[in-house]
Amino acid sequence: MAAPSRPGAPTDPVVTQSIAPDKSIDCIGFFCPIPILKIREAMKSLVVGQILEMLSDDTSSDPDMKSWAQRMGNELVEISRNGAVYRFLVEQVRYDQPFPDRHSSSLRAVTGGRLRNN
Repeated sequence: MAAPSRPGAPTDPVVTQSIAPDKSIDCIGFFCPIPILKIREAMKSLVVGQILEMLSDDTSSDPDMKSWAQRMGNELVEISRNGAVYRFLVEQVRYDQPFPDRHSSSLRAVTGGRLRNN
């Protein structure tokens, strides 16, 4: 005899689909603003509809990514956390980036090892 179901309980098992990213970047060990700069650069190589995965252990990456995705018009498809590491999946919704990359040359000069967390 089957167990009685609870009101509002799903009748079918929940199927969880894992989203496979088209590209992945590892920002573990980098402080703000480097993860945002790296994801912004990586998004330039994607076409509309592709997914980018970004891993980060920077505690400010969660609010930063939400703000960045909203400002850029891309969709933050998934945010998950495993211990200290955040995993973000971002879908390229629009190709044109509304804000020019004004600081890229000066920021490239400071992205050496001294900005890493480790």
